[in-house]
Amino acid sequence: MPAHVIKKPIVLIAMGSYWPGAGANGPIKSLANLIEALSDTIDFRVVARDRPFGVAMPDRAVKTWAWHQGAHGVPVLHVPVEDLGLAACRRLLADTPHDAVYLNGFFGREFSIPMLAARRLQSKSLRKPTIIAPRGEFARDLLARKSLQKSVYMRAARHSGLLRDVWFHATADHEAADISAQFPGLDRILIASNIASLAPTAVARPDKQPGHCRLVFSGRIARKNNLDAALDILACVKASVTFDICGPVEDVALWKLCQSKIAALPSNITVHAHGGLSQSDLRHRLLAADGMLQPTRGDNFGHAIVEAMQAGLPVIISDRTPWTGLDREGAGWSLPLEPLEPYVAAVEALAGMDQAAWQRASNCARAYSDRMIRRPTAIDAHRAMFWRALGRSSELPLKHNLNG
Repeated sequence: MPAHVIKKPIVLIAMGSYWPGAGANGPIKSLANLIEALSDTIDFRVVARDRPFGVAMPDRAVKTWAWHQGAHGVPVLHVPVEDLGLAACRRLLADTPHDAVYLNGFFGREFSIPMLAARRLQSKSLRKPTIIAPRGEFARDLLARKSLQKSVYMRAARHSGLLRDVWFHATADHEAADISAQFPGLDRILIASNIASLAPTAVARPDKQPGHCRLVFSGRIARKNNLDAALDILACVKASVTFDICGPVEDVALWKLCQSKIAALPSNITVHAHGGLSQSDLRHRLLAADGMLQPTRGDNFGHAIVEAMQAGLPVIISDRTPWTGLDREGAGWSLPLEPLEPYVAAVEALAGMDQAAWQRASNCARAYSDRMIRRPTAIDAHRAMFWRALGRSSELPLKHNLNG
C-alpha cells in the first residue's frame, strides 16, 4: 500500500434491529444516514438480531452467523435471537476484525450490555475503543421507566469498570448534560448531531380545504412516541381529521390500548394504521399530508419530525425535542406534554387553514428545517468523533467542540 494511503478503520456497529428496507424508524435512520455519509472514510460492519422486534419467527431468507452485503454496501451479520448474550458477543469481538465498536443504546440487553461485559473480559491489549450512543435514554421520562433496574445497572457499570475507557455519543448539549448527570466526572462525551436524511422534492398536491386536515404519526408504537396521547387529543377535536399511523408495533400492550382508543373515536376522526413502511412509502405519506401530530415524551433528535418539516408539514409536537419555538417561526407548535387542550387547539387551527394559510405554514416549516439542519456540519462532527475515539485526531482538524 502506498505510504500516502490511509487505511480505513473498521467500525463494528451493534444494533438491535437493522432492517433499512423498512427504515421508517429513528434509530435505523440514524445508523443508515451515518453509514451512507461516512463510508468513504470508515469501513462499517453491522451486527443485528435476525428479525425485527415483535416478530416471533425469523425470515427464512436471512442467513445467520454469515456476513452478507446489506444496504449501502455495508456488510451485515444477523445473530439468532436465541443465541444473543455474552457468549455471542465474545465470539463477535474475537472473530470480527475491528478498530472500534459503536453500540446503539446503553440499556440494550441483546447487544449493548453483553458487548460491554465481553469487552471487559478481553485482555487490555485486545480491547478496542468503544462508543455508546444512548439515543436519549437518559432523558428524565425514559429513565423513570423500570427505574430500579436501570439504577442498579448504572451503579454496577460505574463501579465495575465497564465504562472505564468508553466514550459516549450525545447528539446535543442537553443529551450530554443528561449523560453527565448520571455519570458525574465523565469526560468522554462526544457531541455530534444526528445526520438528517436529504430533503424530499416537493410534489403537486390538492389545495388544503378549511375544516379538514390529514395528519401523520411516524414512529414505532412505543411509549416514548406517545401515540396514546395523540389519540386522546384527537378524541377532543371537532374538525374532520384523517390520521395516518406509520410505524411498526414494538409495545403490543400499548398498541392494544391504542386500538381501544381508536375504536372509541368520534365519527369525524378517521384512522389508518399502515404498520412499518419503507422510506419511499413514508415520504409519499408525508408529502400527501397537511401536518404531523407527534407529542413525543422525549427525543434527542427526532428524524420523523425533521423529515415532516423537510416535506413542508407544520408539526404539532412536544417541547421535549431540540425543535422548540415553532410557533414563533410559523412552522408549527411545540407544546408541554400537559395539558392536552393546547394540542387540541393546534389541530383545530391547522384544520381551519385554507390553502394560502397552510402554504405559508408549509414554507415556514421547510425554511426552519433548512436553517436548523446543518447536514455537512453533522457529517464532519461524526467523522471527527470517530477520529477522536480512535486516537487519529491528527488526520482531521477538529473544527467542532466535541466535548460540548
